[in-house]
Amino acid sequence: IQELTKNDILVIPTFIAITALLNLYFYIRLAYS
Repeated sequence: IQELTKNDILVIPTFIAITALLNLYFYIRLAYS
């Protein structure tokens, strides 16, 4: 159970950060296209 909690603590912010970076990337591409 502790291992799963540790993994979630790392996975969730990583997923959020990747999603935010992808959104930023597409926004910049749209803005400069």
